[in-house]
Amino acid sequence: MQRKALTLRLDFQTYQALEFIAGQTGESMNSIINKAVVSELARTSRRLEKDLDNTLERLRSLKPSLESDAEEFARLESSAEEDPAEGIIVDMTPEQVRAARRRSIRTETTPSRESKNAKS
Repeated sequence: MQRKALTLRLDFQTYQALEFIAGQTGESMNSIINKAVVSELARTSRRLEKDLDNTLERLRSLKPSLESDAEEFARLESSAEEDPAEGIIVDMTPEQVRAARRRSIRTETTPSRESKNAKS
């Protein structure tokens, strides 16, 4: 198996424990770390697989609802006489659209002449 070098930083207490266990077992610190990493990867993989299975199961349980919701949406879309979300197609250049938006924003934030005169 091909090996890859890695710089590892451990807090001092973890390093001391690793050094002690290596001395007691006669196993290299590198070997102990490799076994620990393999064990953690296997444990995490099992947990992630279980989480994925649970998520897939929840998604499968929603499928009938999604299908009926889609059918209801299609029915309502086809029966609506006028759809307020449709909008209106306007033949304007991007600059004309920006100018119209600026005018709209100014009229929303600037008091009208009538309201200014009423205050006077």
